[in-house]
Amino acid sequence: MPQFYSRSRINDANQIFNNKLKSLVDQLNTQLPDARFIYINSYGIFQDIISNLSAYGFSVTNAGCCGVGRNNGQITCLPMQTPCENRREHLFWDAFHPTEAGNAYFSRNFA
Repeated sequence: MPQFYSRSRINDANQIFNNKLKSLVDQLNTQLPDARFIYINSYGIFQDIISNLSAYGFSVTNAGCCGVGRNNGQITCLPMQTPCENRREHLFWDAFHPTEAGNAYFSRNFA
């Protein structure tokens, strides 16, 4: 896997983006008092889930439910490809996107 795609580089980029996004949301709330902008740290929430898998009912975070390549994460699910059977146990559908179970947990608890 090319160095550009290393987990630590992607995580670092996510944190930089989220910090700048939070600053932008704060700025917009100040500049536009009649509007309401909300920042939710989804990165932090998913990191907590990964750190406490069994508490959230997941058992697989190191592989996508459907995809191609290393850990089913290099190319997303292709037509005619069969997804994993244990979808509720997988947190991620592919390298970056949560499964239906991951999104359901997130929306029930943080939206």
